[in-house]
Amino acid sequence: MTRVAEGIHQLDDLVGGPTLLVSSETVVLVDTGLPEAAERILAAIEELGHEPGALRHILITHSDPDHIGGLLALVGATGAQVYAQAAEAAVIEGRTPNRSGSVVAAPVSVDRIVSGGELLPLHGGIRVVETFGHTLGHVSYLVEEGRVLLAGDCLNNVDGLAGSMPQYTADPERAREAVGTLAALEPEAICFGHGPPIASGAAEQLRALNASL
Repeated sequence: MTRVAEGIHQLDDLVGGPTLLVSSETVVLVDTGLPEAAERILAAIEELGHEPGALRHILITHSDPDHIGGLLALVGATGAQVYAQAAEAAVIEGRTPNRSGSVVAAPVSVDRIVSGGELLPLHGGIRVVETFGHTLGHVSYLVEEGRVLLAGDCLNNVDGLAGSMPQYTADPERAREAVGTLAALEPEAICFGHGPPIASGAAEQLRALNASL
């Protein structure tokens, strides 16, 4: 578990990069990793000084299995509310096949549909950012205090900072546009679904990536 900023901790050793936003009373989780990640996430919440029930909100960037795999178990253990973009929610709830053409094995109800530009009243304010391309409804989340970007898979840091991995990209042109959208936000830090977080100076690196594409 890596401390990215005050109150923000990423389990970057887990596939999908689940990230915990911890305040004095509640915990917000962004993405849930694979099914086996649920136990590790609950243990991390306890390590950070909270009971599992403090997890009240789970924000999903997109519906790929390595980002929603632990969702059913975590909701069952904590009763947390689930947030997702409309197209991604249809996959999460089992109403629409995922990108591989299969229906998710463990559907979960989405409590709150999010839209680009919306400011969620969580953890001091979390901005929803449309970053379509990796999947057709992918969103990212910007924690406004500290300007920490939770990028999901529209960026990755596996072999240095890059955009959506081409082999997993639904719409390459929109994925390219998403990099520019995020560069304009000038984040200080970035957490990724894949690769270690950038804890400081992220805006300059992201501007350079955008210019190179």
